[in-house]
Amino acid sequence: MTPDITQHFASPWWGLASIAVVTAVIIACKLGLPALRIPSAEPFKRNASSKRMNPLKAPYLLEGLALLCLVVGMMRPQQGIEKRIERTEGVDIILALDVSGSMDAYDLPKEIDTRQDVMEAMERNEIEKRIKIATNELTKFVENRPADRLGLIAFARYSYMLCPPTLDHDFLLQQLHNINAGELPDGTGLAAPMTSATRRLKESDAKRRVLVLFTDGKNNVDTSVSPSQSADIAKKFDIIIYTVGIGSSRSIIRTETPFGDRLQGGVAGYNDEILKEIADKTGGRFFTAKNAEEFRGVMQEIDDLEKTTIEQPYYTDYREQFFPWAIAGLAFLIAAFVLEKTILQPVP
Repeated sequence: MTPDITQHFASPWWGLASIAVVTAVIIACKLGLPALRIPSAEPFKRNASSKRMNPLKAPYLLEGLALLCLVVGMMRPQQGIEKRIERTEGVDIILALDVSGSMDAYDLPKEIDTRQDVMEAMERNEIEKRIKIATNELTKFVENRPADRLGLIAFARYSYMLCPPTLDHDFLLQQLHNINAGELPDGTGLAAPMTSATRRLKESDAKRRVLVLFTDGKNNVDTSVSPSQSADIAKKFDIIIYTVGIGSSRSIIRTETPFGDRLQGGVAGYNDEILKEIADKTGGRFFTAKNAEEFRGVMQEIDDLEKTTIEQPYYTDYREQFFPWAIAGLAFLIAAFVLEKTILQPVP
């Protein structure tokens, strides 16, 4: 928003001194000038009969203006720039994204049936990889929540904290855009990212702590803690988990070979039962995102669910304006001095 400019006096009671200054100037102007005996007053009759103020008293007015400027300066005029800060009451959100090899799959709409249709749709960018869709929608989500601390976890067989919860969203987005499916050891381990997120979020002082888990595969990594047990631990620390199952049964993976591009059917999808159990245990919700449109809708719904009251406090940055008034007062004093010593100099 555009800052508002306000004016303010820090010591307004100094303004009472202006009464004394004005009174002194009026008295000085009404008093007669020093008398001088001369043989005849004829040369001065024209000036004496004029109703205008005697120009010889102009220095009094200039000195009065100088004193008034000094009084205004003593009142400490200040210019304030009023600004508004927007911040939420506190939401920490970690986004955990599956980057296993299956995230390179394309989910096909019903109208695409043949190999030729698939290749043409790819060339025209009408269909995109799951990882690309996820990256695009998560970017929008991050940009829409500038006041929240957000973090990022990438996982496949193992889990990696790419960015802890932070307000430095530029760094987070840089990490997000560097993600490529299949770069980590393949597999889908759901417990590891949940445990890592819980370890980070349990120390947070935010009023709401949230994990959003995105995956397109079934848990196939044996660990000492199961996904269900990880959900129990998250619940203990009041961490809410939203789970998002990505992809549809109509999917393919495009592989480049020496003999040209090869299209093969996608692997089996996520286990909606375990994802729903994780969400239910922690007070979250389970979503499905079969394509880009559904993914966009899921992110919008999660964004709406995690809206918090926004405070808009004001603060004012005051700057002292004494110096210009002091300069003006000095200028009036100099003008009065020059007049008294030149064209209005009294005759001895």
